[in-house]
Amino acid sequence: MNPITALPPSVEPHSADTDERDLAARLARGEPAALDEVVERYGRRVVALARRLLGWSEGADDVAQDVFLAVWQKGRSFRGEAQLWTYLAAITVNRSRSTLRRRWLADRTLRAIAPFRAQSQAPQALGADETAQAVRAAIARLPQTYREVIVLRYLEELSVRQVAE
Repeated sequence: MNPITALPPSVEPHSADTDERDLAARLARGEPAALDEVVERYGRRVVALARRLLGWSEGADDVAQDVFLAVWQKGRSFRGEAQLWTYLAAITVNRSRSTLRRRWLADRTLRAIAPFRAQSQAPQALGADETAQAVRAAIARLPQTYREVIVLRYLEELSVRQVAE
């Protein structure tokens, strides 16, 4: 051992740091087992962080799934300048923010269209008679592509050209 290049024992990298760097390197190479290990090691922490960021409401599991999907797809971008948990936490924060923005937008949109929904669900608009119910039931049984055409053309009153587009 060269005394000039050897580090004193107190300066040598900690085995956990070495293990984490090795895990990050394996992840960057696209090893599926490395992703499994990351999920096993950090999954609970990611879910817990997402749950807290979302205000203890639903969606933490979905955020965690998005986080690990992003890690798998972009694992090569992890340069190892930060700890792996720091990298995962940053992704979790960003995915949680996106989820909260989508919720806010959905709530705002639903509040804005609520008056229109109430009008369209009035008994006279729905056609409470048996014929209208039978027609709706028949449309509901159609395959998705045919149902879309019928709804767009006859219920939304789009032109044939608009439906085709």
